[in-house]
Amino acid sequence: MDNLTKNWFVEGWIDFEYKKYILLAYLQKIKKSFDQVELYPHLSNIIQHYEDLIRYNEQQINIKSSFQKDLKKIDLNKIKLEFNSNFEDELVNKIMEIVEFAIPKLKSSLDRGAELYDFIQSKIKMDTVGIVPIYKKEGYLILLIRGDGQANIYRYKSSIIQKKNDRFHGLTTTKIDQVDLSLASSLSSIKIDLVKKYNDLPTPATYVVHCAMKFPPNQTIMPIAKRLLLKELSKAA
Repeated sequence: MDNLTKNWFVEGWIDFEYKKYILLAYLQKIKKSFDQVELYPHLSNIIQHYEDLIRYNEQQINIKSSFQKDLKKIDLNKIKLEFNSNFEDELVNKIMEIVEFAIPKLKSSLDRGAELYDFIQSKIKMDTVGIVPIYKKEGYLILLIRGDGQANIYRYKSSIIQKKNDRFHGLTTTKIDQVDLSLASSLSSIKIDLVKKYNDLPTPATYVVHCAMKFPPNQTIMPIAKRLLLKELSKAA
C-alpha cells in the first residue's frame, strides 16, 4: 500500500478487517522509510491523515449527542418531550470502529516521525553568505552535507498565498548547480560565480544550510532546509 487516500476510511468497502489491513500495510511502508531516515512526504501525509480522523471523530461525537435521538413520548402534564439517545447507525458504527483503531496507530507513527524530525533538525544549521539585501523574495540556497565534498545550489522564490481570510508564505526551490568543494571554492566565491552567471539577481540573498550528518537530501534535508528558510523569510516580510 503506497499511500492512503484522504477519505480512505469512509470510501469503498466499509469493513473493519479490510481497512485494518490497508492501514497496517501503509504504516509498515512508512516505518521502512523512517528506518531509512526518509521523512517526506510521509511525515506530512501522516499528520494530515491523523488530523482528518480526529476531526471526523469529533464531528460524529457532536452529531450523535445533538441529533441522534428518537422521540420516546410526550408528557402532556409537564409539556416535555423525552427522547431515546440509543439510536445507532450501523454504517457509522463500522466507520467509528475503524477510526478508533486508526487514530492511535497513526499517532504512534506520527510520534516516531516527529522524534526523527527533531533529531535531524538538531544536525542542521542555516547561515547567510555575505550581506543580506532588502529584497529577499528571490535568492540562492547552498546545501552543504558533511562528507559529501559538493555544494548543491538551489534558486528559491517566495510568495504570498491567499486562502480565504488567511495569508501563507510559499516557497519554491529549483536546483541550478552542483560545485565540487576545494580549498579554493569558498562560499563567497560560489556567490560571486552565481552573480556572474545569473545577472538578473545582481545582489542576491544567499543562504547556506550545513548538515552535520549524511541524510537523504531530497526526502529529508531539503524539506527541513526549506522550512528553516521560509521561517527566516517570513520574519522579514
